[in-house]
Amino acid sequence: MARWIAMTTLLFLLLAAGCSGSQQAGEAESVIGDCNTGMTLSVGQGCTIANTEANDTFWVDEDGSGCYSVKSGGAVYTSTTRCARPAIREDAITATQNDDGSWSVETVP
Repeated sequence: MARWIAMTTLLFLLLAAGCSGSQQAGEAESVIGDCNTGMTLSVGQGCTIANTEANDTFWVDEDGSGCYSVKSGGAVYTSTTRCARPAIREDAITATQNDDGSWSVETVP
């Protein structure tokens, strides 16, 4: 089991290293902590949805869209991302876009 965890961690680090540099779809430039009701995020900022199986993320993309990423997998890591405006309504998070382009988290589990 420990060997599997080490190999999974190594795979994750290698994938993360390959994505460093410019912001890629499915990434926030700055993850500022756990998502909380009432918090406001600006372009490039994101938060972790702590009560999800894989600590899914919500962030504001460089085009101003709100994005929600669901991570899943065992030996192989996969991520599904959904971006939208003016609102994201998922079981794990509800967020809406403000007039200034920022996003406010309305609900998290």
